[in-house]
Amino acid sequence: MILTTKILNKLINSPLIKDIYPMIDNVESEVMWDGDEDHPFYRIKLNFILNDPTINNENMYVKRFDPHYLIDFHLMDLLKMAGINRNTGTIENIFFTVTGPDGEHIYGWG
Repeated sequence: MILTTKILNKLINSPLIKDIYPMIDNVESEVMWDGDEDHPFYRIKLNFILNDPTINNENMYVKRFDPHYLIDFHLMDLLKMAGINRNTGTIENIFFTVTGPDGEHIYGWG
């Protein structure tokens, strides 16, 4: 299976993630694929849009939003169901930003 932006959007915006992180309003994703169907290689960009205006760069971990853990644990488990595994080298990197409900940049990595 080739990972596409559409597939990733469905996975990351599913109740499986939103039940754990209710402060997420929406996640915008972009999957960049190298075009190799036999040994695909991906770069992923994510934008976590939060619905809680009180979350900022200094308190997001206290308010139980840890985007690194979300990606490294929860997203990686979901991607395994699609046959994508970071350990096999199919994912080169995941870049992300965290945006507040008013569009302000809260945090970013990559």
